[in-house]
Amino acid sequence: MKKILYLFLILAGCASPRGEIREMISLAGEWKFRLDTLDLGLTQKWYTGSFNEHVNLPGSMAENGKGNKVRVSTEWTGNIWDSSYFTDDRYRKYRQADHIKIPFWLKPVKYYVGPAWYQKEIRLPDDWRGRRVVLSLERCHWESRLFVNDRVAVTLDKPFEDSFDGIVEIGASPFNTENTHRPGRLSKELAFNGPSQTFEMEYPMGERVQLWSEFSPALYRLS
Repeated sequence: MKKILYLFLILAGCASPRGEIREMISLAGEWKFRLDTLDLGLTQKWYTGSFNEHVNLPGSMAENGKGNKVRVSTEWTGNIWDSSYFTDDRYRKYRQADHIKIPFWLKPVKYYVGPAWYQKEIRLPDDWRGRRVVLSLERCHWESRLFVNDRVAVTLDKPFEDSFDGIVEIGASPFNTENTHRPGRLSKELAFNGPSQTFEMEYPMGERVQLWSEFSPALYRLS
């Protein structure tokens, strides 16, 4: 099943260009949101209306508690080759509706495959009129459509920004253990043009890094 991400931006405002200083407006924070389980959003022109649910970005649908409850019948995008989970008595208690546990991978809080709509109202400064404005959206899914002020702006199956010139900075912090180890932040200058670019960055975690264990996984969140 295809995953489609719909992004609906309302731009308000928008006078003379000045300098080459890169100014930015962060899109992080609260977005309006709506699942499109029946794939009716386009035909019913959802991009002309407003949504009642909210999510915080950056963040996944599962992190925001959006999606369907995981069931034994959930159709995963990965293949399960060992059918014993569905038939073996040892796994019986993990197949109960209120105690589902999947032995093959980490079970998400919620699961969803299908279209989803995100909506954000942005007010542009008046002195941005006539200037080139670049919209950068991270980790958009397989197919994404962007609407600006009720109009289709672009349909893409790759990241929205195809050029970048600036500094990339990353850091890591644990979030599921009592470990307080934080390796510190690392920054690097980066410049590229074109839609197909690969960038690798080595991030040293230090001697106190907490490693993965199947029974006691220590996870870090990159930011």
